[in-house]
Amino acid sequence: MGRLARGTTGARAILKAHRPSVDPREQEGLLRQRFAELGPIAVRFLDGLLRDQRYGRRQAFKTLALQSTYARADLLAALERAVRFGAYSLDAIERILAANARPQSSLDAWAERERERLPAHLRDEPVTPRPTTAYRTLGENHDSPPQTNEASRDPHP
Repeated sequence: MGRLARGTTGARAILKAHRPSVDPREQEGLLRQRFAELGPIAVRFLDGLLRDQRYGRRQAFKTLALQSTYARADLLAALERAVRFGAYSLDAIERILAANARPQSSLDAWAERERERLPAHLRDEPVTPRPTTAYRTLGENHDSPPQTNEASRDPHP
């Protein structure tokens, strides 16, 4: 359906491009691509899910949707655990996440998505915290003049 005529009320315009494909091969191709982005363990989970579950594609889409609720590392750990125990189902992933992970706030999810957009050299955190011993001298009494070496003094003050 395209654009609606002026004055038309009570009707909805539905564009085919906004709906997911109903072709199972296209859906599976999309799922494989998205799971491949998560890594080889995720692809192994998808293979087991599609092999063992009647509604495997639907469960796979819902598994991918968990990325909006849980940190990527937590989801990958849950997928790895499910593969290790042969638990290829959305229910298993949800149980593992409920037991071992904490849902992330929307701010954390946004920060993680933005971090992925950065170039690789900026994603690392090269500045490490200083040890607390570096701050010991801040509380000392500095009333006496600093000790200087006679050779380092300026001959023309």
